[in-house]
Amino acid sequence: MRYILYIIVTISFGFSLFSCKSIENQNEIPKKITYKTIQKQELDLNKKNITGMVYSDNLKSLWIQTKTENEPYLFLVNPKTGKTKEKVFVRSISFGWQGISNYENTLHIGDIGDPSKKRKNIQVFSIAESEIKDQFVVPSTKTFVYPEGKKDAKAMVYHPKLKKFFIFTFSKEKTEVYGISSKLEKGTLEKVGELDLTEVTDVQLSSDLTEILIVTNNEVNVFAIPTKNDILSSINNGVPIFHKKLNRCEYKSGCFYGVQNDLCLLVYNPIHDKTYYTLEQKEGYF
Repeated sequence: MRYILYIIVTISFGFSLFSCKSIENQNEIPKKITYKTIQKQELDLNKKNITGMVYSDNLKSLWIQTKTENEPYLFLVNPKTGKTKEKVFVRSISFGWQGISNYENTLHIGDIGDPSKKRKNIQVFSIAESEIKDQFVVPSTKTFVYPEGKKDAKAMVYHPKLKKFFIFTFSKEKTEVYGISSKLEKGTLEKVGELDLTEVTDVQLSSDLTEILIVTNNEVNVFAIPTKNDILSSINNGVPIFHKKLNRCEYKSGCFYGVQNDLCLLVYNPIHDKTYYTLEQKEGYF
């Protein structure tokens, strides 16, 4: 498979998880990350429609969101036990939460899902963790439109240095990438690139902006970012430094956590109808 972000990239190898068989491809690449699975845990959330996950360094917990359909709740989960600590109501008119970022203890929720392609606009909700009181919060809201036609999207990431939101459309053919300034309350998105990568469900930046995680239904890829001001074209020679692929289960989401950019990967196993996550500790490069 080739990935195109105005550049061409290739992919490599795989893993296994909760009897979800992996596919391995031992292509040579200049640098790879190795991880050690330090924990496998089932979530206590009785939800199949999880659409995003991000780590809170402030709370040492995971924020998990679901496809809302006007049920706007965030779930704060203990990463050591998989147990829900809080269920937070986000007062908003929401249609399809499909992306979440966290920077300096502020959450950015992408209300960008539109599988029927009927929405006039999309929304981004921003929430400071300090503003959450008694499991309730009122977010600030930004409203955006696409430059041409309506799009369905399942992934959004916030870039704190560029002060931009990047939205990744969901498609079986290619992924379009749109950006817009986070300073705007309303505006028109600008197309900034494409990936020859299908069905993107989550994108996350590491807190130090040196790595980007891209999740599809059955693959996870991590790319190095040598230039912090460019997450699209400055991917390390276009080659992922980490790649995992499943053929029996579905990746629901993923995020970085900790100072070493360790990973938390969320997987749905349709055979057992269970949602699990693994904590992957970085061991080093080779």
